[in-house]
Amino acid sequence: MTKKYGLPVVSKNTIFPILNDLGLRAWQPIEKPVPLERYKQGNLTESQLKELSYAPTVEVVTFLTPCGNSWRGFRTIGKHGTVVFCLLPGNLIPICAEFRHGCEVISLNLPGGVYTTEKPEECAKREFEEEIGINLKELIPLTANGIPLDARRTNMRNFSFLGIPTDPIAVKNQILDENEFLKSLLIPLDDWLQLIEENLTQDGYSIVATFLALRKLKKI
Repeated sequence: MTKKYGLPVVSKNTIFPILNDLGLRAWQPIEKPVPLERYKQGNLTESQLKELSYAPTVEVVTFLTPCGNSWRGFRTIGKHGTVVFCLLPGNLIPICAEFRHGCEVISLNLPGGVYTTEKPEECAKREFEEEIGINLKELIPLTANGIPLDARRTNMRNFSFLGIPTDPIAVKNQILDENEFLKSLLIPLDDWLQLIEENLTQDGYSIVATFLALRKLKKI
């Protein structure tokens, strides 16, 4: 397996076999999904009760329509996210792969994460450097107000950045949370674009950030 900056270098054709060799596979469901309210009514363990802090919160919103009528809707509220597109020497892009339980797929996505008290750019820089192990000297915002994850159903947004690495490249150890089962990789830009075209990335915000970054770099 070829490595650069301490990360495996993959292509469109080798990425999934290499991920399999690295131990990243789709997780097998062991129970059928149940509605959250029914789940809460069960005899939950202390660990399960703690996990409820990750459950989505739903709120009711009320608006005045152009017709003068009252309109109510429901939306989930949660943490905003970030993604970073970074083009390294040799047209290599750092990406991450992980199993996403929402759609039950292995998602190929740009490095990033969610934030609460940090500013978006602070979260983006920290998450990139922790997941990839390469220092960034600058972050260029690609979206002023973030991109809604699902404007009808949630208030959450995703903020995209173009990451500029240090020159020369400064490599450090990755720092992953205990519950982060992700793999970090390098892939040539052309191969990444082919994966996007073939609908194999499974992450819409990484796709948007890729094309915004390439436009900023005047490559499209």
